[in-house]
Amino acid sequence: MRTLLVVLAAALAAPAAHAKDYGLMNCAKAKTADEKAICAGKGLLQKDAVMATQYSLLRGMLLMGGRGVLIDEQHDWLAERAKCAADKKCLIKRYDERIDALDKLFEGPRQRALGG
Repeated sequence: MRTLLVVLAAALAAPAAHAKDYGLMNCAKAKTADEKAICAGKGLLQKDAVMATQYSLLRGMLLMGGRGVLIDEQHDWLAERAKCAADKKCLIKRYDERIDALDKLFEGPRQRALGG
């Protein structure tokens, strides 16, 4: 259920004009080996949607300095993902690492918002 909600939120949260910045895959425009490999399977597309949603939410929650760091880290992560090419195991590992890193960042702002 959580995955479904996250996938739906990703579809609504990431503007099409900035999809590349978020990492949200546009399979109609997939050109590189990593993009084509992600589009070839439901599992990687789901991971992409989860990661893109987390990134989008964090980008909206963080203040200027933190947002800039997040954007730089995302661009670095996208470059690392590209190095995987069509290696699905590598792509899964990169997504799992990024989702975990974003989870940890998400807990910080959320705890502050809750007064914790």
